[in-house]
This record gives sequence, C-alpha cells and structure tokens, in this order.
Amino acid sequence: MILYKYKDYNSDTIIQIDESLDIPTECCTSREEAYNFVEYILKRSITNVTGWRDNDFKGKRFLDIGMGNGNVLHYVKNLLKIDVYGVDISNYLDFDNYIEGKTFTSKDICDLPKELIGTFDVAYQRLFSVPFNDTSRVLLAASRALKPDGHYLVTFDDEYYEHEDSFVVKILNEIYSKVEVNKCYGKIKTCIASYPRPNPVLTPIESYYCVVTDEEYWQFKSMDYDDRLKFIDLSDTERKEFLNMPCSERKKFK
Repeated sequence: MILYKYKDYNSDTIIQIDESLDIPTECCTSREEAYNFVEYILKRSITNVTGWRDNDFKGKRFLDIGMGNGNVLHYVKNLLKIDVYGVDISNYLDFDNYIEGKTFTSKDICDLPKELIGTFDVAYQRLFSVPFNDTSRVLLAASRALKPDGHYLVTFDDEYYEHEDSFVVKILNEIYSKVEVNKCYGKIKTCIASYPRPNPVLTPIESYYCVVTDEEYWQFKSMDYDDRLKFIDLSDTERKEFLNMPCSERKKFK
C-alpha cells in the first residue's frame, strides 16, 4: 500500500494509493474531445506562454506523450500544421493516425530514439497519470526531449495531481526554470513548464510517499489524525518504532 502526503487548501491530507496504478489503462479519446483539447486548451495555453501567432506554429516540432489512439495527435497535426510525433507505452493507436517514423507504440518516453532528444519545441501530455515511483523519471525524460527554450504542457484530471502543491508540480519546478499552473474547465488544470534546466537536482521521489505493509496500513487506519500525519513523515526504522509504542507515548515521539 502507498500512502502519500500533500497539502490541499492549506491543510495536510493523506491519500491511499492502490498499486494497480502501475497498470497502463487504455484511453480512447473521441475525435470531438481531441479537437476541443487541441483548439481550446493546447493551442491557447501555448499561445499564452509563447506569444506565438498562427503563422509562428509553422516549423515547430511537437511531441505527444501518451498519444493513445492518436486522435489528439491527428488534430495537432492538421489544425496547427506542425511536425508532430507521438509515443505511448501501450499499443492501441488507430491505423489512420499512424505516421511512418513518427509514432512509436509500446515505447516508453524514456526510450525515445536518441536522434529525437533535445529536438522538440513543445511536449504535451493530456490527462497525466503515471505510477508515483516512476514520476520523476518520466518527467525528466519529457524535459530532455525538449530544446533549451522548449515547453511542456500537461493537464490533470486526477485530484492527487491537480493543485499547486502536488508532488508533480514540485518536481516540475525542480526540472524547469518556469512553471505556471492554471485552472481550466472546473477541476482539470493545465500546467506549462518552460526552459528545462540542464542538470536539475531532484528531490528523491520516495520523500513524497511511503510504502507500508497491509498490517502497518491497518494500524495506520486506527490512528487519530495527528498521529497519521506524524507517521507518514517517518523513516522505515522510525515507523516500526512508532507502531510499537503505546498510543499515549506517540505524541512525544520526535
């Protein structure tokens, strides 16, 4: 079981994560949904940050991370008239969205062909969702695909990620020189990170969560709120000591 701590609306919150997040899920984006994303979110977000006009998109190179069935990629290519590539760890790309030498299925962003590293003006990822223990690696790989003045656009539909103090945004602030988070259409937020740092220093991903056994989790469930907040910040060794203490003594534990 994974326990993750973050601040939401200025208060501490703990969420429980099921390890099933490690399983890639199929994202069948409709043509209408894809069109709306490109026209009203992707294009506008990039324009607001870069100041590009319609003609400025010509000659730019975009990377669709997690292209799914390729419908978003299709509209990016046809509406913006740009050089677009796509990569997805799964393999359910629609045949009519396949682009020879430019769409890579069953391939991790970390395994993007070396000749493409550092060549993209924009990388975008719609509906961000990767396992916690892989988040830093994926975000870092996305940044390395960009040019030094490149931009990474990501949208969220998951409450664990969609706030300014989420661990995803914290990692982005370590990787990029500039990060902007904006609310868009209710809960979904867009985040644009610009100018990847050449040698970012990242907080170890393990510092954002802890992994507990089933037994430890049920002990955690029986704690009061203050003890839970303390528990989540402890090291593995301290956590075992904490669990073996009488409840009355836990308040004194430092």
